[in-house]
Amino acid sequence: IKANILANRQDKGASAEADKALAIDPKMGFAWAAKGASLLQSGQHKEAAAALDKAIEFDPKNTRLLIQRASARLTGGDFAGALQDADAAIAINPLPVAKALRGTALAGVGRDTDALAELEPIDPSLLAQLTILELRARLRLAKGQREAARSDLDLQIAQKPNAMLWVLRSGTWAPTEGDRADADLEDQGGRVHAARHLPDGGEGAVG
Repeated sequence: IKANILANRQDKGASAEADKALAIDPKMGFAWAAKGASLLQSGQHKEAAAALDKAIEFDPKNTRLLIQRASARLTGGDFAGALQDADAAIAINPLPVAKALRGTALAGVGRDTDALAELEPIDPSLLAQLTILELRARLRLAKGQREAARSDLDLQIAQKPNAMLWVLRSGTWAPTEGDRADADLEDQGGRVHAARHLPDGGEGAVG
């Protein structure tokens, strides 16, 4: 019970408490869930997905568990697995967060048009919290939706600014608006220079 309480509180000690419970009885589904949630919070995404596999065996229709595993799989690069989890979660309860993860997974498997269609109706403030708003901006920009992409980037910058977002924003201006693009870059100074030397995706990449 303590492990489950800790997991609900997002306490990093939940994993150790869950291990104690599982040593007594490895069939405690709630303990696997607590362990998975704790590992996910601490950034151990592969281990979190494995623990959540066990939890879902005991509770296969638990939307929260499916969403958590989708998140863990996305970060670990298992886009097909994340898509499967998101689809399963949506079939049970079509929560916006599940749809946001589905859109991200669709982009990960190269289905950009479907990804944008999934992400378009979602509240941008939620996408910003999930740091997925940058992805929607990229998808919109690829479709020539410059103003919509800029709007997304402005909100993401307000939530969690970084130089790469400003570099992306500079690309939302039309060729005839080069002075505005230059202003975006110049305002960032050295941070933009550093971002230009990051690998593709940079500091604010999703997944």
